[in-house]
Amino acid sequence: MKKFFLFMSILLCSLVVLSGNVKAAEKKSGKYCYEVIDKKKRTAAITHVSNAGSTVKIPKKIKGYTVVQIGRMEGNTGSIFSEEDTVKVKDLKLPATLRKIGVKAFKGCGNLKTIDFPKGLRYIGARAMEKCCQIKKVVLPKELKSIGSYAFYHCEAMEKAVFKTNKANIGRYTFATWPVSDGGTSHLKKIEMPVTYKGKLMDCAFAGYCAETFTWGNFTAENGAFLKNLTQLKKIIIHKKAKKVDIPRECLDACAKQLEIVVPKNVSSVYVGQQRYNIKQITLYGMDTVLEGDYSMGIGDKHNMISAETIKCKKKSMAWEMAKNYLCPDFTNADWELIYDNMYSEKNIEFKKVNLVEL
Repeated sequence: MKKFFLFMSILLCSLVVLSGNVKAAEKKSGKYCYEVIDKKKRTAAITHVSNAGSTVKIPKKIKGYTVVQIGRMEGNTGSIFSEEDTVKVKDLKLPATLRKIGVKAFKGCGNLKTIDFPKGLRYIGARAMEKCCQIKKVVLPKELKSIGSYAFYHCEAMEKAVFKTNKANIGRYTFATWPVSDGGTSHLKKIEMPVTYKGKLMDCAFAGYCAETFTWGNFTAENGAFLKNLTQLKKIIIHKKAKKVDIPRECLDACAKQLEIVVPKNVSSVYVGQQRYNIKQITLYGMDTVLEGDYSMGIGDKHNMISAETIKCKKKSMAWEMAKNYLCPDFTNADWELIYDNMYSEKNIEFKKVNLVEL
């Protein structure tokens, strides 16, 4: 028992010392609080700015350390500004040395109208720009590798997002203003991305996109349902330089009911995953384009399922021959509880033949 109490005493003392070290790690210089990231490389992170006015300039260096980060990359941290100062910030100048923007770093800067990300920026943390509701445009630099979930959540004035990067992983609900029940509105009608985009896109990443058309490029096959809940989307146009197109399961849910997908002739194959709402029409212009659906899905081994009511293509094309065997879910008398659990089978949903139309 004595040994146990001695052990607990030592452990408690260690925790106190460690706690003291964490507090001591944050230093202050003028109105900036900062933490040293790497002593050898002489790098630091700005963790707090006090007495912020309408214009805030983050320095390149602080006490001989190069500023490479703003805020903290992990944990449930808050804005680098106080609640009172957050609403004062209208102009934010970031240093060229910046590589990381931390979790919630600029959350709630509701009067911030523009932000220029430096070319060398690599990471934007979760909720970093949440509710910066007056920003109209963002340009995401070439070196960017990751954008955290909800990073631009409820940035309702945003009209355009330009991706210079082709490799950044984009988290869940990054550009979302959904659901409308939370007061969400959106003006995002332009998303410019490289044709070949290698980064992974998570569920509902673009749920704030409100244009009627979206251009689909060569995205990675590992993507989630990143276009889910686009209630105003009517047409997906496959880019003419795209080769192999993979539209993940559920990617077009809550927008596919009225949706048309247009596939140019040079595309080698298109996979359209299981949706919980049918796509109105898929139009294919190529003779050799392979159109793929989900194999079997509980409806027998001889048929593929594709969530499309009509397939329009040239007679004797590859797609025409394949579409003859496709069945489409009929949700008229469907058990929606089972559907939302992704339980597609002949027991809980009916199927109908795809309407095949000659182009």
